[in-house]
Amino acid sequence: MNLEKVDRKFVNSIFDYCISQFGYSKYQRVLPRLILYNRPCRSEPENCGYYDYSKNVICIFKPSHRSCLDLVNTIVHEYVHYLQSEKKYYKLEKKHEYKEHPFEVEAYEIANKHGVLAKRYATKQLKKLLIVHH
Repeated sequence: MNLEKVDRKFVNSIFDYCISQFGYSKYQRVLPRLILYNRPCRSEPENCGYYDYSKNVICIFKPSHRSCLDLVNTIVHEYVHYLQSEKKYYKLEKKHEYKEHPFEVEAYEIANKHGVLAKRYATKQLKKLLIVHH
């Protein structure tokens, strides 16, 4: 699937993959809300997405991605942050630059490991939906 064809159903399937593979956060009472923007981030146009601990929201900026897989990796990456401790994240942030932050390293590693699998899962789910609706 190419980036232009990425829609809410596809993004929801990636989210479902994350839930099935990684489970629920010990630090949040509910699943995060997932917002897909069809515009770049206003404050940082190159920003692909972020997780807001206090609002329990994952924001994804579709135009900031180079490919569908890039977008999938961002969703997985931000979901990993939902699983992590906010308190510990900010404590570690005082000691580490972004690229060396242990929670960022973990999120990138998991996203790189699961991105292709998540994309494959979502593509299969969408094909099943097409078959059911025809």
